[in-house]
Amino acid sequence: MAPVRRPVENFQMALEDLLARCEERSIDVQLYLVGGAALALGHSARTMITDVDAVIRCRTDITQLIAEVGKDHGLEFNWLNNGAQGFVSPVVDDPAPVEVLSAAGSRVTAASVRVLAAMKIRAGRPQIDRADLKYLLEELDITEESEALDLYDWYFPEDQLRQSALEVLRAVLRERRSEGGMGAQERD
Repeated sequence: MAPVRRPVENFQMALEDLLARCEERSIDVQLYLVGGAALALGHSARTMITDVDAVIRCRTDITQLIAEVGKDHGLEFNWLNNGAQGFVSPVVDDPAPVEVLSAAGSRVTAASVRVLAAMKIRAGRPQIDRADLKYLLEELDITEESEALDLYDWYFPEDQLRQSALEVLRAVLRERRSEGGMGAQERD
């Protein structure tokens, strides 16, 4: 079954509830949002998302708590997941994450536009990343391939960009130059 796209406010409320429940249990959690959730919650670039991809840092296993919050908010059990952790730069930390929520010792931040752009360049999925990449490159005022590749290489110096991802990047840059840029579409 395909994931259900929901208003970003549903996920915002679930995250607020999760932080409140963690505070009640004296659990500190750090969530670093990436992908569509970061675009939506940290940059207001989307209004609908299917889930929250995040790097989850917590000394206590909160998997069951995440599932309970999801159930209480009518979301899938994996509404908050760390599946994107392997796609975050292993070399460079995000110098400017955007704060989304905080409570007691817990914090939710979203990846910066620079980090998101590097990740979207790396992923290079034509149907999923194209509109997001166009938005992010516009936000960074990047119009040249060399600028985009320098950004990519900064965050992923060990990874050679796949040819298919490079083609997506080139297509987006051509569109940006011919159309003058546009905001992220409702993709996830």
